[in-house]
Parts: sequence; C-alpha cells; structure tokens
Amino acid sequence: MTKETILAIVTAHFQNRSYAVGTLFTDWENPSGGEYYYATFSQQDQSDQRSFVREVPVKIAILKQIPKSIKIDVMLIDRCVYERTRAGQYGVGLYLYDYLLRKIPVIGLTKESCGGHRFIHKNRFENGAVFYSSAVGVKSSWAAKKVALLPVDHDSVALLSELTDALQHYIEKENTDANQSIRR
Repeated sequence: MTKETILAIVTAHFQNRSYAVGTLFTDWENPSGGEYYYATFSQQDQSDQRSFVREVPVKIAILKQIPKSIKIDVMLIDRCVYERTRAGQYGVGLYLYDYLLRKIPVIGLTKESCGGHRFIHKNRFENGAVFYSSAVGVKSSWAAKKVALLPVDHDSVALLSELTDALQHYIEKENTDANQSIRR
C-alpha cells in the first residue's frame, strides 16, 4: 500500500490579513509534520468577509511553496468543503478544489457542522472529541476513515493544534500588537 502525501493547512485572520501555516506528512496515524510553510495575504476589499475570498489565496500561497518534486495527493484544511448557505453549497474546500483544476482532493475538518450536506461525516474520537469531515475529489467515506486515524489531544486533532500553535507564533511575530482577538 502506497502512502499519500498530505498537505495540512490551518488559517487565521487578523487585522485584514489572512495567515496560514502548512506542513506535509505521509502517515495518517503519525502525522508528524516536517518543515512548516507560512504565508500572509492582505485582503484588498476589507468589507468582503466571505471565507473563500479570505482563505483560498493564502492556502494557494502555501501550496506554491511546496517543491515541484513533491506530488501532493490530498489537502487537509481546517474549513468546510461544503456549506449550506444562501449562495449555494460551496465551502472553502470546494473553491480550493476548483482553483486546483480538480487535480488535488481536499478534505475539510471542522469542530462544527457545516450544515446538513449528505457528504459531511461526524467523526467521534475515543476521547469524546467530535469533528466533522467533508471531502471533494475522493469518496467522503474514505476521507472519514482517514480522519479517524488522526491522533487527538484533549479536544482537538493533535496536528491541527500543533499547526494552530505555530500559526499563533507566526502572527505574533508578524504583528507586534497581536492579541487574543485573532479569529479563525
């Protein structure tokens, strides 16, 4: 069985900028990331709070830093692939998948449900933590099984906690006045 190369990306927003950190891993059960990739994207239209406008460009900036010799098989993001909105069912993951010309599958992982879409799976981990996964480009059942392999700590997937901590440090370094009001 061949291992997939997964790019995990976490984003946050602070003072009209989007920030992201990403890492590559190949083992769902032991996703110890190697090198971290960081990106910042300034939001031109500060009134536009739609998540895909804020998040897709900064995720693409991370993707562009990955050496061309590495083939990414799956992207794992901290947002929904599908959402129930008035504008339709597109979530950040689906916009990202379209941007990638539907060549790299995207798995979204969130603590809150993205709506009643039939391709959203509720994953309950041994410690009681609950996450919702959705996917595009691969079967959602396959994605849910892979997500279930990820180790958890306290109430979060350990890899996402690790990336969130790294992102917090990056934002603080970039913004001397960064504070607890950073919103994800």
